Amino acid sequence: MWDWLRTNLGLKIIALLLALLLWAHVTTERRYEWEFDLPLQLSEAGNDLVLASNPPQAVKVRLRGTGKKLLRLRFGHPFVHYWARDVERGENVLPITPEQLDLVADPEVEVAGVIEPTRMRLTFDRVASKVLPVVASTAGEPARGRLVVGRATAEPAEVTLRGPEGIVRVVPRLETEPVSIEGLSGPETMTASVLPPRGRGFQIEPESVLVHIVIEAERQQQFDSIPVGLVHGRNLEGLVSPSTINLLVSGPESQMATLVADMISVFIDVSDLEPGEYVLPARIDLPPGIALVRADPKVFSVALRRQGRAR
Repeated sequence: MWDWLRTNLGLKIIALLLALLLWAHVTTERRYEWEFDLPLQLSEAGNDLVLASNPPQAVKVRLRGTGKKLLRLRFGHPFVHYWARDVERGENVLPITPEQLDLVADPEVEVAGVIEPTRMRLTFDRVASKVLPVVASTAGEPARGRLVVGRATAEPAEVTLRGPEGIVRVVPRLETEPVSIEGLSGPETMTASVLPPRGRGFQIEPESVLVHIVIEAERQQQFDSIPVGLVHGRNLEGLVSPSTINLLVSGPESQMATLVADMISVFIDVSDLEPGEYVLPARIDLPPGIALVRADPKVFSVALRRQGRAR
């Protein structure tokens, strides 16, 4: 019963494949309209204006073209370009129409209609420029037993920011992207991008800077018998027991080499206290970059009395 199917089976299969190919060719050569969600890119406004707000990220459109062209777009990365014309400084409500959209993919496929959004609110501002200091930003910790000396510095120390006037005018400084100092054991110089303010429409010149980081070995040093002072109000005097403190401090090798006891201040603030006896901690002021490791003792006995009263 199935002899007719087995007869010239190879030719039948080839004929079927050719028929399918012909059908696919004819079908995909027809013109269709398909819906696409496409990324939206905006042109510059011109007229010395710059976009100061974020447009919609995507727009849903109907594209018209042959089946082949539309299938290629399904598996490609097409986007539409919007031409912002006749805009003014401030907020603008702009229609989104097929005439204002260019499909950046295939000139034989056209935008037949816009589904959503059909309009957008955009803010434009005058272009302004300003020279700003750059703060170098770091992340991580250097190798064990190593310390960062001071702050990382940027070279050049200033850059020019160009963008929407309302934002540029109030920006005090710019920062670099964080550069990693994780595990570093010595001085390093790295290149880092300068981060723009939040928003859009900004240009930075130069876009990147050199970040210099100074890293040295950590060194500890003991200072004994540092005097403990009192900061008190009028008509008060007092006694501190014990009257000195022993400190263990640490810091970068170059700073520790020049550190002397006179650069360390230790005192107890009793300016808001009444006469009496107290047990209080001391405030220890160290030069920048120097850290306290240990203090002995941690608290002190303080006796306060009115000036002129017998002890």
